[in-house]
Order: sequence, then structure tokens, then C-alpha cells
Amino acid sequence: MSLKARKLLWATTVAIFLVAAVLSYFSSGLGSAALWVTVGLALGASGFADLKVQARS
Repeated sequence: MSLKARKLLWATTVAIFLVAAVLSYFSSGLGSAALWVTVGLALGASGFADLKVQARS
């Protein structure tokens, strides 16, 4: 997979989790939204690290 495709996939994943966090906040409250934000940030951080490794290769 190309670097551009990986960047797009990473950005899409983070955006999906942020939208889920906002929707969860309005439906279930802060605790549920915090869970979605945490998962989204964890996936985003691992994806960003992967992109940095790919850029060096």
C-alpha cells in the first residue's frame, strides 16, 4: 500500500472515531465519549508511527 493511501486510511480512521465520540457524548454522556476518544487516539498514534516508519523506508 502506498504512503498516500496509508495517510488517507489513517485520517479516515481517526475521523470516524472522533465522530463516534461526539455522537456517543450526546447519546450516553462523557464517559462513553472518553472511551471512543481514547481508542481513536490510540489507533491514531499507532497509525502515525507506522506512517513515520513508512516514510523513512
